[in-house]
Amino acid sequence: MATSITNSPALPAKYLRWLALALVLLLMALRFVHLRADFPNYTFWADDHAKFSDEGWYANAAMNSVLLGHWYVPGDWAPAVVVPAWPALLTAEFHITGVSAVAARATEAGFACMALLLVIFIVRRPVSWNAAIAIALLMALNAADYIYSRVAILEKPFEFTILLCIALALGLKRDQLVHAVILGCTIVLMVLTKTTGVFLLPAVLYPVWFRYRHDWRQAVRPMLVVFVTVAVLMALERIVFADHHVADARAFFANSEPHVSLFGSTRKAVRLVYRGTWIDPILWPMACLALLASALPALRGLWRNVLWGVSALWILGYSLFIVYHYDGPPRYFTVMLAPVVMLVVMFIRELFAQKRMALARALVAVCAISSIWNLWHIQRYVLHPEYTMANATDQIRTIIDAHPEAPRFIIGHASNQAELFTAIPSIDDSLGAYSQAQKLQLYNPGWLLIWSDELPGSYQDVATTRTMVPMADIHVMDDKVRNRLELFELLPK
Repeated sequence: MATSITNSPALPAKYLRWLALALVLLLMALRFVHLRADFPNYTFWADDHAKFSDEGWYANAAMNSVLLGHWYVPGDWAPAVVVPAWPALLTAEFHITGVSAVAARATEAGFACMALLLVIFIVRRPVSWNAAIAIALLMALNAADYIYSRVAILEKPFEFTILLCIALALGLKRDQLVHAVILGCTIVLMVLTKTTGVFLLPAVLYPVWFRYRHDWRQAVRPMLVVFVTVAVLMALERIVFADHHVADARAFFANSEPHVSLFGSTRKAVRLVYRGTWIDPILWPMACLALLASALPALRGLWRNVLWGVSALWILGYSLFIVYHYDGPPRYFTVMLAPVVMLVVMFIRELFAQKRMALARALVAVCAISSIWNLWHIQRYVLHPEYTMANATDQIRTIIDAHPEAPRFIIGHASNQAELFTAIPSIDDSLGAYSQAQKLQLYNPGWLLIWSDELPGSYQDVATTRTMVPMADIHVMDDKVRNRLELFELLPK
């Protein structure tokens, strides 16, 4: 009897934890619903132009491999030259499933789910099981995370590799040299998934320093093994792969050159504080305030937890990239969701530990309000999907199929994205190492596909050398400016 009375207070907490975990699993499953649906243009994140192009751009090497028999199309926009990890994975997948937007987006959703599970694994030991479940739940409930986990871009695979590096670094000990090699290999995978991973090296390697902070000499050998592994593999990647495509790599980096100036960077740093609300309009300012509060004497104990330092360096490192780069669209900020939520939950946990109950409970209530706001966006997306892009590309494929006399090859700034839905080979008209005129002469495309906001000068070479026969003008996505796809058959003049 005494035992049951003693144990009874723990029962509600245990059931609550299982209920939260069940909700996480449900929200994970919802990521695989309506995968052909449009990006929700009515949301807080509607200005992100990834919805128009990025899925096709980063999948084009994989699509080329299946549809043309080789991944590389000379002169075309070739992100795979610089960030080959995601295209390589899609290549293997598309050879099994065929070129498919659903397959690519399902893979993205799978990485988002694995990231949630990995967060639980990472947090449970340095903090607690309850904190791990709470962090996973807040991340699963995040509308931005939900929306971007259904767009086949680099962010979710990149987030997973970051978390995988951190998990490996947490367990690295001075005499585990094979473990250090594996960590080095994973860091290379992170950078080859998205080059901005270099800005996160301090966060990734912080656990190794933290373990041996009282005697840093013990960290020298495992850290040296990690750095040698990274240096050797990156050198091999450059010699074997990247050096053969220097012009394409230059074209890739030239499209996103950083704009650095003292005034401009200061302005972007100030703007970053506001744009961080793209992560979550409530949790982002809470995390920033928690990070500032951790400098107070009463709260410096937060720094005794390795994940507090990891989260702080993650946010600071990626914020530095965003400021250095050129500001960033909403998708860039979603990479910082995990550390933001970790800071919030660990801060609240510390307040409870210090018996500051009123403030801790108030912050829990604020987190609940944030979750309700996010859940409203998710349910609207789930219950009211739109398929304008899928329907438009179905029409485009039907038109092209009905005209076998024209070469079955599309050129245009929208063509790679359409290719992911239609499985019709394409080439970007404006990006890449070759000019538009060179691409026209070399590949003789039979079709031009453009967005309605493209100026005639952007396809001047096409208009000069080909007769553009209008074939379709289709409404796609409810954007203010870019809201129609225009298809032309190209005839030689």
